[in-house]
Amino acid sequence: MKKGVLFSFDMLLAFILFAGVIVIVISQDYSSDNADSLYLRSFSMDMMASLEKSGMFAQSISDVSELRRAINSLPPNICTRISIANSTNNTILEMQKEKCLHVGTFYTTYRTFYTNNELYLAKSQVWLK
Repeated sequence: MKKGVLFSFDMLLAFILFAGVIVIVISQDYSSDNADSLYLRSFSMDMMASLEKSGMFAQSISDVSELRRAINSLPPNICTRISIANSTNNTILEMQKEKCLHVGTFYTTYRTFYTNNELYLAKSQVWLK
């Protein structure tokens, strides 16, 4: 009889632990909004680093064609608006990917770069279509 009671108590304890794990897993927020936000954040930071390291930001001060081409060649579900300001915070360039309306939640990233003995600030706003 003691083995039966001990076995039942063991099963009850295992069931309570299992139910607790299930409740914790179900209570977590696994919405696609969080995944989209992480994806946009990562994409935006990588895009800005790539544009700065390739020299496109510095080149865009005098010729915007390469930067415009790079922005328009982004994946079709990604939209972005990029602006560049000089050291006195005057916006000298602003462009947006073609056929993209600025709606919904967006992620903003900043990147500084130095060219022609002047410091510039590039700002990117990225959102999903």
